[in-house]
Amino acid sequence: CGEAAGRLLSRVVGEPVRLLAMPPDADRRSSFTAPSSLVEHRVVEGVPARFHDRAPLLLINEASVDALAAVVPAECAIDFSRFRPNILVAGGAALAGERGG
Repeated sequence: CGEAAGRLLSRVVGEPVRLLAMPPDADRRSSFTAPSSLVEHRVVEGVPARFHDRAPLLLINEASVDALAAVVPAECAIDFSRFRPNILVAGGAALAGERGG
């Protein structure tokens, strides 16, 4: 995603890191399948995990969370803590990641 972003994050976390772009047409599934113990919790056995389940870093945009909160019923009380992000970004357009930006 850019050398400058990698350098900035490296300074923040204290070790070398890189951000890589995932092409929109990439298969975002993992080969991980839910263990049978999760079937009783309405997780279907054999369904592959999604991309966010196999990445060690979750970066979300505060504006995207706010946009989601604006369209769900008020009793759902959506905020960023429900997503357990490693990094929460303030600023930028809502859902920019969905557009590759």
